Amino acid sequence: MASIPPYRRIGLEDINLEDPAQAIEQLLYPLNLNFETLSNALSRNVTFSENISATTRQINLTEEQLPIRIAHRLPRQATHLFISQMYETNNRTGTDWSAGGPFPAWYDDGQGNVVITSIAHLTAATQYVMTVLIA
Repeated sequence: MASIPPYRRIGLEDINLEDPAQAIEQLLYPLNLNFETLSNALSRNVTFSENISATTRQINLTEEQLPIRIAHRLPRQATHLFISQMYETNNRTGTDWSAGGPFPAWYDDGQGNVVITSIAHLTAATQYVMTVLIA
């Protein structure tokens, strides 16, 4: 997994304006280094856990179990909740979301949890596996 390194701004004091060729080299070197670093990081599987303050959880649930609390380790209240994968437990490839995706209604309780109060388009008495990303 790759981590994107901290960015360093190029300031006017970093450039020798008296020698144009050297000034161009002084600009190109950090620009090329930053692009190379970014390209390397992105081509080596940048992950949410290493680069974005987020929590990923996989949960088994039925519609009847809602509302459900999911703990997160964010240093602040959650502002985003994404259902990245959801399928029926016994039908991993055949869940039909053509009527619309599994849209959650949720809030952060201020105690290190998000609370999912409802999820649209679930079928009653059906067991689901849901993967969420909380950021």
